[in-house]
Amino acid sequence: MSLAFARRLKTKITPSSLQDKLVTADGSTLQRRGTAEVTVQLCHLQVRHRFEVINGLRNNVIFGVDFLQNTHCVLDIQNFQVYFYDQAVILPLLEKDENSTVLRTIGHTVVPPHTEMILPVKLPSTFMARMTKNMPQKQQFTAVVEPSNTPAHHNCLVARAVVLFSSTASTTLCRLLNFSDSECIIHKKTPVANITVLPNVVDTPVTDDDDKERRSIHNQTQSAENLSHEKVLYLQGLGIRLNEDKIPPDIFTDFVILLYEFRSVFATSMADLKEPSNLIPARIITIPDHKPVRMRPYRLNDHMRTELDKQLDQLLQSGIIEEDIDSAYASPVVITV
Repeated sequence: MSLAFARRLKTKITPSSLQDKLVTADGSTLQRRGTAEVTVQLCHLQVRHRFEVINGLRNNVIFGVDFLQNTHCVLDIQNFQVYFYDQAVILPLLEKDENSTVLRTIGHTVVPPHTEMILPVKLPSTFMARMTKNMPQKQQFTAVVEPSNTPAHHNCLVARAVVLFSSTASTTLCRLLNFSDSECIIHKKTPVANITVLPNVVDTPVTDDDDKERRSIHNQTQSAENLSHEKVLYLQGLGIRLNEDKIPPDIFTDFVILLYEFRSVFATSMADLKEPSNLIPARIITIPDHKPVRMRPYRLNDHMRTELDKQLDQLLQSGIIEEDIDSAYASPVVITV
């Protein structure tokens, strides 16, 4: 529970008995001010619970695992409901907010299997008019995009994200992931997500420090592009052909970085295949009393014989194969052109 909310409730704050530090996802330490016991209204049911009081907490209340366990809570994600005390109390998982609305697709969309897509969605004009009326001083709005109560497709997931749009905007974007083995077809005007404006977010003006940071990022980007070009030249020296025209620029850069990071796995000669990490011991298991298999070699013309001798010499020099004149087995070599 936030300290500001506890003061608004005028509840008594007592020292906390917990000694463990509370930290956020980014590792920051939360400022614990004590505990407060309050009554939580679950529909017609009242539940007393003791909360840790945190200074600077953005949410008024965050229900922890202890509260969910004590109330026998069950989250029904599929139906967007939450149950307490063996379904004695059933509540909707999401409440409608006056600052929230449904986002619908602008056109017909097909999401390929195992693909992530940035999907344009429409901001309803009535919603934008309401936001402009409620907050006339704001020229830009910060909002949270979340999955809709009714998913657009059972094989697609919508990522939760923070977006920024102007008061005159008519569209925004949401990130969609198809995790299945089949394509997802999403028709026009299908509800895919909810968007909720955050009225308490302060719009900070651009300062000289921000401009310097942007220039620094731009310079770092140019350095990264130059470094990427050097990596391309190195990979081409290994014999790897990279066609930048057939790959989007952002994907091409990531692909080059990935290939360069694992450049040690590429063999440029037969000797590279002799590395200890590349050798896998294997056993040939035969049946009892079997007869050795010995076949005559296939006929080769002079050109094929020359190429075969060349490759065998390379394998021998690299230590990948060795001669065995006493073997009872023999198999012919097949050369493909």
